[in-house]
Formats: sequence, structure tokens, C-alpha cells
Amino acid sequence: MNFTLDRLFEYDAATFGRLRNSDGDFDCMTLEPLLLDGGLIEHSCVPAGDYELVRYSSPKYKHTWALVGRYVSALKEPQTGVRFGILFHSGNWARDTEGCILPGAGIAPMRPPLEEELELAVTDSVRTTGRLIALLDASRERNYL
Repeated sequence: MNFTLDRLFEYDAATFGRLRNSDGDFDCMTLEPLLLDGGLIEHSCVPAGDYELVRYSSPKYKHTWALVGRYVSALKEPQTGVRFGILFHSGNWARDTEGCILPGAGIAPMRPPLEEELELAVTDSVRTTGRLIALLDASRERNYL
């Protein structure tokens, strides 16, 4: 199954985009950090390119999917200069990611916990991320972004 991630706009500390699959049965908004140094450094949005999606598990993220490609590895590779562990996981605000992709149903101003000001965020991220992971888990094909 093929996915396309289109970057829509940058706002404050975030890059907002749209993720959809080639079958037309999945479509969501995304939040990533801003693009820094062409995306080749940590805490930046994902560099433009083609990626395979692979199952991934860690103590923090028990069951999700990671991007693997020219500039990105699922596992940390010491001293290679390759980014690692770019995952799909839930979160609403730019502070919830250090370089991963946060799926959401929409984009709206929301108030983070313990904050007074609204910040632009992705909405309904837990449910949207769950739908994405379930779709990828059910796929019998190799998955690409």
C-alpha cells in the first residue's frame, strides 16, 4: 500500500500536512516539527523522499510503524549520520514530537494542558493513529510513504 504525505504549511514550531493512502480509504492531517537542515537532523520533520513503513516497538511506543529509507533507519546506527526512529504516534501539539509524525483527524486551535494560550494542533490523534496502525497491520502488502 502506498501513502503520500503532502506538507501544507508551517506555523509556529510545527509543519502541518496531509497523509493519505493510494486506496483512498485513509486520509488524515499530520503534525511534524519544522524542517531543519533539510530534515537530516533530529527534531526536524521527515526529509522528502520515499520510505518503506516497517513494524516498530520500543519501551515507549509498544506497537507502531517506523519509516525506513535513504536518510532514515528504524534502529539507531552509531556514527552513520542517519536519522532513526521516525514513528507514527499520537500527540496533538509540536511539543509532543521530536521528529515523528503525529496523525490527526483535523487541524484546530487547542489549549495544551496547564497552558493559557491556544496552539494550533491536530485533533483526535489517538483514534486517528489507531486507525492508521490497524490499516497498516491488516495490509498484506509492503507499505510505502
